[in-house]
Amino acid sequence: MLRNVDCKSTLAGIFYYMNIKPVWKNVFANRKDIDLDVYFDNLGQEFYPLYKALNENPAIEICLTEEQQDEFHNLFTQIQDKYLMLQGEDYMATIRRLGLIAFRIAMIFTSLRILETGDFSEKHICSDVDFQSAISMIKILVKHSSHVYSELPVDVTPVKPKDRKEQFLDLLPEKFNHQDFVDLAKSISIPKSTADRYMGIFCDKGFVRRDNHGIYTKLKMGEEKTDE
Repeated sequence: MLRNVDCKSTLAGIFYYMNIKPVWKNVFANRKDIDLDVYFDNLGQEFYPLYKALNENPAIEICLTEEQQDEFHNLFTQIQDKYLMLQGEDYMATIRRLGLIAFRIAMIFTSLRILETGDFSEKHICSDVDFQSAISMIKILVKHSSHVYSELPVDVTPVKPKDRKEQFLDLLPEKFNHQDFVDLAKSISIPKSTADRYMGIFCDKGFVRRDNHGIYTKLKMGEEKTDE
């Protein structure tokens, strides 16, 4: 049940895969074709009065019958079970989005009935014909979405492991002395000379501050690196 018939972005997120024939079409062959700009402009003029009337009248509440709700729930339960098995959890968002789109399509069909009835009452029940039309579209669109999802490139870039310098910095405690960081370096196979060099870099770059009496402090972002 939604209040307010909003057709904007209703079709966002719908995928339809088209098999394109690799044949060049002679665009000059038939001069009698209807100009698409003119065609859609005429459609816009035809539906504009309804759009204007919907904006001028109170928000409309569009509802599904209990039987339609049950069918909707059962259908998307099956769709989710099927495609979670086929595509994995990453496909979950697509299923949820198609559920929302299905209801929005039913809303649009129900709203278009006002052209026939002239009924702008605040509550409308979706007809079984319009509900089944929306569901039939979704049963096709979910297959196309799955196909498009399967065609997406797989990210096979390996995760670059941390180098020893970064690992050393991450493992440093908040407070430590020279022997502490030497022992830590040894535990991850970093020689003492290399650890001393890394520590010099950390201090120069402001990641570590050398305090009095040979005590070091690992700094957080935004802390001052000035020696005490």
